Amino acid sequence: YSRGKMKRISLLREINPKLKGPCVSAQDILDRCAGQMMGEIDQGLEKHYKSVLNVSSADFHRLGLKPITFVRQVLAACSYPFLLNDERLPLDTRERARRILGTCAGGSIGSYTVTRGIKELHASICNFITKRDGVVPDPDNIYMTSGSQKALIMFLKLLVPSEDSLKTGVLSPFPSYTTFNMAVEAHGGIVVPYYLSEEQGWAIQPEELCRAVHTARMQCNPKVLYVINPGTTGHVQSKDSIAEVIRFAAEERLFLMVDEVHQDMVYGKGSEFYSYRRVLSEMGPPYSSNVELVSFNSISKTVLGECGLRGGYVEFVNLDPLVIPYIYKIFSALSCGSLGGQIALDLMLKPPKPNQSSYELFSKEVASIRSAIRNNAQKILEDLSDLPGISCQPVNGGIFAFPRLHLSQSAIKHAEGLEKHYKSVLNVSSDDFHRMGTKPITFVRQVLAACFYPSLLNDERLPLDARERARRILGTCAGGSIGSYTVTRGIKELHASICNFITKRDGVVPDPDNIYMTSGSQKALIMFLKLLVPSEDSLKTGVLSPFPSYTTFNMAVEAHGGIVVPYYLSEEQGWAIQPEELCRAVHTARMQCNPKVLYVINPGTTGHVQSKDSIAEVIRFAAEERLFLMVDEVHQDMVYGKGSEFYSYRRVLSEMGPPYSSNVELVSFNSISKTVLGECGLRGGYVEFVNLDPLVIPYIYKIFSALSCGSLGGQIALDLMLKPPKPNQSSYELFSKEVASIRSAIRNNAQKILEDLSDLPGISCQPVNGGIFAFPRLHLSQSAIKHAEGLEKHYKSVLNVSSDDFHRMGTKPITFVRQMFLKLLVPSEDSLKTGVLSPVPSYTTFNMAVEAHGGIVVPYYLSEEQGWAIQPEELCRAVHTARMQCNPKVLYVINPGTTGHVQSKDSIAEVIRFAAEERLFLMVDEVHQDMVYGKGSEFYSYRRVLSEMGPPYSSNVELVSFNSISKTVLGECGLRGGYVEFVNLDPLVIPYIYKIFSALSCGSLGGQIALDLMLNPPKPNQSSYELFSKEVASIRSAIRNNAQKILEDLSDLPGISCQPVNGGIFAFPRLHLSQSAIKHAE
Repeated sequence: YSRGKMKRISLLREINPKLKGPCVSAQDILDRCAGQMMGEIDQGLEKHYKSVLNVSSADFHRLGLKPITFVRQVLAACSYPFLLNDERLPLDTRERARRILGTCAGGSIGSYTVTRGIKELHASICNFITKRDGVVPDPDNIYMTSGSQKALIMFLKLLVPSEDSLKTGVLSPFPSYTTFNMAVEAHGGIVVPYYLSEEQGWAIQPEELCRAVHTARMQCNPKVLYVINPGTTGHVQSKDSIAEVIRFAAEERLFLMVDEVHQDMVYGKGSEFYSYRRVLSEMGPPYSSNVELVSFNSISKTVLGECGLRGGYVEFVNLDPLVIPYIYKIFSALSCGSLGGQIALDLMLKPPKPNQSSYELFSKEVASIRSAIRNNAQKILEDLSDLPGISCQPVNGGIFAFPRLHLSQSAIKHAEGLEKHYKSVLNVSSDDFHRMGTKPITFVRQVLAACFYPSLLNDERLPLDARERARRILGTCAGGSIGSYTVTRGIKELHASICNFITKRDGVVPDPDNIYMTSGSQKALIMFLKLLVPSEDSLKTGVLSPFPSYTTFNMAVEAHGGIVVPYYLSEEQGWAIQPEELCRAVHTARMQCNPKVLYVINPGTTGHVQSKDSIAEVIRFAAEERLFLMVDEVHQDMVYGKGSEFYSYRRVLSEMGPPYSSNVELVSFNSISKTVLGECGLRGGYVEFVNLDPLVIPYIYKIFSALSCGSLGGQIALDLMLKPPKPNQSSYELFSKEVASIRSAIRNNAQKILEDLSDLPGISCQPVNGGIFAFPRLHLSQSAIKHAEGLEKHYKSVLNVSSDDFHRMGTKPITFVRQMFLKLLVPSEDSLKTGVLSPVPSYTTFNMAVEAHGGIVVPYYLSEEQGWAIQPEELCRAVHTARMQCNPKVLYVINPGTTGHVQSKDSIAEVIRFAAEERLFLMVDEVHQDMVYGKGSEFYSYRRVLSEMGPPYSSNVELVSFNSISKTVLGECGLRGGYVEFVNLDPLVIPYIYKIFSALSCGSLGGQIALDLMLNPPKPNQSSYELFSKEVASIRSAIRNNAQKILEDLSDLPGISCQPVNGGIFAFPRLHLSQSAIKHAE
């Protein structure tokens, strides 16, 4: 290593300054305090209390509230369709589940949905609003979301321009949620407090609003008025009060953001809930047609109390039609919300009818919960009032009381003279298999069904090991329910499955603090872009991105303000990454941006699986060019090509030894969507960071904390994927059979499509060795073009396979299983913008996210001639070119890639070395790591390779890796589960990462569960193992076969060529047009 002592790039000064506020929220402190008190009790220390009840989180299930039977029965039947014929479930629940499954692509809740949510479930929201407000809403202005907190944060992206000279002010009530205020600051806005009147029961006073907005104009530009009704103090606004607020907003030209998640919780005498939507409509013009409003609702704060399922919706009113496309763009940057959450929302808004069999029990349970909440509100008010020195206003709605503590002067004076046992004071007052027909793996769905509907824990028709697994999972959930929230990184026990999986795969013990379970790899990728793409640098950040690849990734880079620096994969070499192309890309990019990230997909979307040597080359390139490696390894489970083997960048980096293993910064991603499970809908995955500067770690935690925890369904599916049934378990045989069947189908399909493509005149396609895509090249002659113009269509239907959603394309989910990071390293106020190196071809959503956060996408082009491989030379070109217009900080890598390429260990090591040399943070998308099937291809995580490279790389290269339940054999796209791991981050950064993830609520518990099931599947000695293995094998086989088949089919078409697909779920063909055809088209 020729550039002297290696240093990490992510020094504290690199962190987005917007995130450098307090990293610890009031919630964190309360949780920590409660945990300490409970720990002291467990240790047998003598206390004057016997137990601790932590009510700070507003999590009903954590506090012992039982889930509604009807909801869990429907969810159980949707997760495990076998129950649709079980007469022990009421007829209406089974019919409801059957209708819901009929609306899901592929008839599976493991499939993705459209951005706004499933159309039929979406209609329930419109009907609910119409009935509540007497106004018919525009369906295009309503989005189903993974909880209200995420929707709030997504909308802040739109309203808080990061580059205005005068910052945007957001009027926020005090007292209120700390997470919302943290999110405002994290997005570069200024919180403008307006104080609620305690003397008037915490009411909103127009005079106070006037004071706040006029005072704020001295330092910012107030644009947003945030209101919570019912409030967090127990206050419920009257109709007249709401009208006053609307008039004030109109006069001051403020945008109204209204949090109405507690609307189902109004119980005070004389209190009634009125929505802002209804009052605005009844006020008539000019208010009803001009005041801009966005309102939020959620399943967490209703009688259902389903915090862990992550479901809600947002509605926009009176927005400028020109703004609508940008809203859609922002919501499209993230994948669809958890399907479990969408279903629960539908059940909340459309409960059983009086003539249905579930109605009586449902009504009884709901009445019991409402009565308990009403009585508790009255009881706590009385108890507080009986305490000396305590007063409390009446609680008329919501789930919080807000008491005041009155201290006498003598008490204050006495306290001042006491010896303090503390040193400081902290004021806390304030690709879808199922869609394609792949059957879900039985073991996964059995475990999920038992988790959703615990009555099945004693049902002997389910294998013993599946029931025991579900029982253990529920034992790790707060309140014993998957309806509860989880911590930012995911449930500890399920999180451990990821660590064990990485250790077994890479031979390196990862740092658990650098791994995050996520709602799919896409969100983790976007979250990491927030960290690496400062939106206000004068020189934007470039992200080297492979081409061909996912368009969504590139979209995300651009959306976060980065520049996509394409590096072209080598088609002639099976879509391999060529160091020369990397150099070209990085050096060219430095003319317009600052390349910082090298994004690699292995196995790639072209079917290419990187060799160990190729990965090492990429790592070396990253080290030399000081690029951060982002490796997408979601197809690592899909490697089936002859001679192909998956090597994770993590493993190759580790084996390369110092200085690479200790210095090259790497982030790798994995997912349950692109594995044999193919559980796209469950939304599960993980990301791992390697060699990040310790000072950066807190900022990563801060970013991930800004989002809620991942879907628990996704987390569970991930655990089942990584920790399947064992041979001695009852599920082992069926599991193994299903897995084998899937693998065989994938393998055969890959071969078949390659053969079919090859048989077509004018088509060529590179071998597909992994992943789930082939990438053919179309060779068209002039006569063919002319002839095609007059042809009648000889097809009757169209199968859209562009989304990599297994369930959408009919892949059945395995029975056993069913974006924020960019904000951290994207200082929006830097004169030189942050560049994120992004592979081309690649995802467009990632590039969109980069640009949305103020970064610049620095494209690095994958070498088509080398099978879409990453070339160090192209990385060099991209990063050097980018430095002319931005400050490259992040290297985004997808491995396995979207071209079908799977990086070799050596390639990963090259990328790591390049990232180290160029001081780039590595963002590694490894969601396809389960999809490596090309001959000779093997998945190596960047984490593993980095570790094996040894110091200084292994200890200094900062890495974040992502994984997901969508792009694995599970294919559970709808459950929204995944994880992200940080490696080598600066410890001072960790709190900021936690802060970011804390700003959003936890992800869907269904996604979290699915993620756990993916990473911790049945063992051979367990009863579910056989079926699980069979299903997984079947899916893998199908993917492998499909990859080969499409490669062959494409190769047979005239004018088409395609590099081999060694991993992932994409092939990336090339269309060869003759000069005459081009001239004719002109």
